[in-house]
Amino acid sequence: MSCASDQYYDNNRVCQTCNSICYTCFGSGTNCISCTGSRYLEGNTCTTFCPLGYYGVSSSQECLSDCDDYYFQNDADRLCYLNCPSGSYGNVQTKKCTSTCPSGTYGDPTTLRCEYCNFNCLTCAGDATNCGTCKYSWLTGTSCANPTCIITINYLV
Repeated sequence: MSCASDQYYDNNRVCQTCNSICYTCFGSGTNCISCTGSRYLEGNTCTTFCPLGYYGVSSSQECLSDCDDYYFQNDADRLCYLNCPSGSYGNVQTKKCTSTCPSGTYGDPTTLRCEYCNFNCLTCAGDATNCGTCKYSWLTGTSCANPTCIITINYLV
């Protein structure tokens, strides 16, 4: 005979029900192996919010010190996101969700990530080629991304 998934064997080999926040448990009703609802496993305890320095991973329902590759840490709710919450962008340099992208990047509304500006742009907004500031003073024209070079030739006479 085996216990149901939400039960465990006590010391007398009798099936006992896990605590209501544990989806599965082992050895005692509060020694959780997995959690119910939108809770996250931290050690052997189920919690609504992961402790400081840890982030909730919804696919595994556990608290981890780092998010998986291609996921971003959101310090506001301590969760991992493939796409950051509305109003923020994934910073690929820091692996964090941010409301403001760092210099040399812009918040792309399609990818919801901080994407790099065009090589010739020091700053940009809206898209990679919409330069706010050219990286080099010798670039002129209507856009740094499509520049005309200033060439000064000094003739010796």
